[in-house]
Amino acid sequence: MKTNKNIPCDECNDGFYEEVCENYTAITSDDNKVLVRNLRFKRCTKCGDEIFSPQSSKIVDKTIADFTEQLRTREIELLWEDLGLDQTAASEALGLGAKTLHRWLKGTQYPNRSMGFYLRAMVQFPEAFQWVKERAWRKKNRLSQSNTSTTFPELFSQLEKEQHNEASTKLEALRNFNPVKEFRRISVK
Repeated sequence: MKTNKNIPCDECNDGFYEEVCENYTAITSDDNKVLVRNLRFKRCTKCGDEIFSPQSSKIVDKTIADFTEQLRTREIELLWEDLGLDQTAASEALGLGAKTLHRWLKGTQYPNRSMGFYLRAMVQFPEAFQWVKERAWRKKNRLSQSNTSTTFPELFSQLEKEQHNEASTKLEALRNFNPVKEFRRISVK
């Protein structure tokens, strides 16, 4: 990063970038402030525009990742190993796109914070992982899909009558609908 020549500022075209080493406050995607200590970067002497070397950018990214508890590539690999899955099986089981998982493992993208919590929970609670893997919410043993006719017979018969009456009314309206007649009702001014 150390160069002897002055780099003109692209923002103001008036000043030059000068190297500084100071504490830098980075902002996370959810607007939290994270302090990065003793970061080397360049700042314009006139307008204050800042540029970062690839190394400085990595330091900022790592600090934010630590602060937000972001999963790292190796941690993601260990999750799949703990679950006993390969990349394809993991993406299918967890409902992830294969490309998404590939990008995570390559380090070009990272799971967001809530996805990191989700993935950690899947490993910590194997029964939850199994439930997701099997898509168990689709099974008929859920309370919302229980047999309401035996649990609440009066309510079920009343609901059934109301649904039948509503469907009959809609069907009758469709039978009597005449698009030509409706078209004639529209007046063009």
